[in-house]
Amino acid sequence: MLVPLLVSLVVSLAVLYLSGEKVVHHGRRLAARLGVSSFFFGLLVVAVGTSLPEIVVGLVSALEGEPHVVVGDILGSNVADVLLLVGVYSLLGPWVLRKDVVSSVVASLSFAGVAFVYALLRGELSMLDAVVLIGLFFLFIRSRLPESEMDRASESTSAEDLIVFLLALVGLVISAHTSVKSVVLLSEALSLPVFVVSVLTLALGTSLPELSVGLNAIRRGEPHIAMGDAIGSVVVNTTLGLGLPAFLTKLPVFLWEERFTILLLLLSLFLFTYYVNYYRRLDRRLGFLLLSLYVIFVVGVLL
Repeated sequence: MLVPLLVSLVVSLAVLYLSGEKVVHHGRRLAARLGVSSFFFGLLVVAVGTSLPEIVVGLVSALEGEPHVVVGDILGSNVADVLLLVGVYSLLGPWVLRKDVVSSVVASLSFAGVAFVYALLRGELSMLDAVVLIGLFFLFIRSRLPESEMDRASESTSAEDLIVFLLALVGLVISAHTSVKSVVLLSEALSLPVFVVSVLTLALGTSLPELSVGLNAIRRGEPHIAMGDAIGSVVVNTTLGLGLPAFLTKLPVFLWEERFTILLLLLSLFLFTYYVNYYRRLDRRLGFLLLSLYVIFVVGVLL
């Protein structure tokens, strides 16, 4: 029983790594052909692809009448994107951020914060709120895409790059799901405590696709793709991740049992936005701060 699970885990992680490498390599070439920056490409295109697990989980949970699962998954994913992913990238730095990237990070996180506060103020999301959130996502795309880049986006792209990029995204999502499932089954087979399984599932399930892309991007000297993916995922999760399931069922957003996660997420968005805007870099000091907050988050969830 253990050997097949170990083989499955190793194969899944290998596919995950290779898929992340292909996403970065061909994504960078597509960005160059489209005439957009690597940060912009990561912010929108890669972020949507790596956020597919959260979106799919949200839609399935809504159809099965489990709206609390939708909200919990989105909150946990956003916390992991800001604290865990960016924390790891910062430790591998320092990375000096371009002025345009800093302004995009600040605008994106501010946008995500406004969308999330809107959802909190509504309390329970209806179909009308779903339209508003999805509309905010497309408004965000339009605001981040200058006219000059929109004109250049009409240029022809390599069919091979596009096909490999899309296939790599599919491989990324499937291998991440398989890896998480293998870890859970392996933990149960080894009779590990339930809380250990929960922490592993939380960390892997919300972060593997983005983390794989991010680490491959940094290895290739493209920290802006890693940043764009992590920050873009927060925007995608907050707008599409909450908006699409709200089309199917009413979503109670402000749950009393999630108050700790909600407050930590808002604090994380504020601290990270302030730090990047003031220091214009990712460094080890920021990395230790973000990862420390993530440890507090995990402990708080378990208690």
